Amino acid sequence: MALGAARRAARPDPRLLAATRTVVAGWPRTTAVRTDGWPPGAYLLRLDADHGHQRYVPLIVRSAGAAGRTALMHAVTTWQAYNAWGGHSLYRGRDGAYATRSLAVTFDRPYDATGAEKFLVYERALVVLAERLGLPLAYTTSVDVHRDPSALRGATAVVSSATTNTGRRSSARTSPGPATAAPTSPSWAPTPASAGSVWTPARTARCAP
Repeated sequence: MALGAARRAARPDPRLLAATRTVVAGWPRTTAVRTDGWPPGAYLLRLDADHGHQRYVPLIVRSAGAAGRTALMHAVTTWQAYNAWGGHSLYRGRDGAYATRSLAVTFDRPYDATGAEKFLVYERALVVLAERLGLPLAYTTSVDVHRDPSALRGATAVVSSATTNTGRRSSARTSPGPATAAPTSPSWAPTPASAGSVWTPARTARCAP
């Protein structure tokens, strides 16, 4: 499905906030993607440049509720924690050292590498398998659940295929509507949970790697 062309705009150099070594892109918005009528799910948008370069944008259209469904919780805070765009992540600085890492990160910057590395490596196969099995699914993200834990109310199970880095303080803001693409200006330090966890009302289990 083609979404159309986006206009080009001048992009200022990213800023580094000295107090927390947070990299902020601060780029102007050049286009918007409406998700009206899209079914809940995990989407991968592809950006094609005129010269042939391609990058991806992962997009989760979240479900209105999870009751009676297996909830797939996409670990978007983990994606951002390991995102080294601009030279800094929560785990290393520009020189590769832990001591110079960011103390807080923001969604106000692109993802590094392909733009969807963590989604493609850790989450895409899970989504494909769950959908092929015909499971009744609900889709949400770690940001949505941190902001409103009732998003998981009534779920038969909750699956997260990656370490879920959640925050001590939630100041993430998302755009109106059901899509969670790039919340802006959150500030947190990582508090990792078990990787590949499956939560059910009765127990907590761990998936095989």
